[in-house]
Amino acid sequence: MITSSAALSVLAGYGLSRSDCLDIAAYLAGAEYNYALLHAGKLAVNEEELLRISERVLKKEPTAYITGRKEFYGLEFDLCSGVFIPRPESELLTELAIKENPRRVLDLCTGTGAILISILSELKDARGAGADISLKAIETAERNARKLGVSDRTEFFQADLLASSLPYGDFDLITMNPPYLSEREYAECPPSIFYEPKNALAAESEGYHFYNIILNELKKFNNMLLLFEIGAAQGETVVRLAENCGFEVSLFNDLAERNRVIRAHKR
Repeated sequence: MITSSAALSVLAGYGLSRSDCLDIAAYLAGAEYNYALLHAGKLAVNEEELLRISERVLKKEPTAYITGRKEFYGLEFDLCSGVFIPRPESELLTELAIKENPRRVLDLCTGTGAILISILSELKDARGAGADISLKAIETAERNARKLGVSDRTEFFQADLLASSLPYGDFDLITMNPPYLSEREYAECPPSIFYEPKNALAAESEGYHFYNIILNELKKFNNMLLLFEIGAAQGETVVRLAENCGFEVSLFNDLAERNRVIRAHKR
């Protein structure tokens, strides 16, 4: 056995961020992340297990798949290989959704359920549903809803958004973080990205395929409110697509001043 401080030194040597090093060290020690942050020198880590994990780190496997967990909007979500890893960038969409104070939320491309579950965790009177093409994602989202105490206010279902007719009119807010990378952008991603499902990251039509489909579907409804995450260079194009479908549109930037969220409202 070695201390988690020693494990942190080993992991840091592989080029991981400090937060990833702490996450893995806490996982190996069977401790909460925040506890490991404050008491790194007091925790014991199995050296053989550290070496086994190190092999996965060297192969650029994402830390979230190694630990089976990812923090998002102050909550810890379970996940497994084959399910899209929630990103901090999506917290802006979540924050904006909470400010809208919706009663019924539909989250498309829900993945782990992170966006929907985070919204419902803040809005105690709200209910919601999440859709994803991946059965593994749906099972993961259901598990997270139970873990985080919102399963009585959520439902998740498997659906191909490009081929299914969903009950959009039953909801007063629709959120979506769709695949939006172009093939070129996807090919230029760091190696860790290729562990994640490609169909959760890249889309046809230079990354705009889902926006085209969903906006054209939702323009049939009145009083429809949408919040979509977009790529950093997609703001102008998605704004134009939404306006062409009759929506009033606002564009929000993240803390790095990059295009990040589209708010589209059709009265």
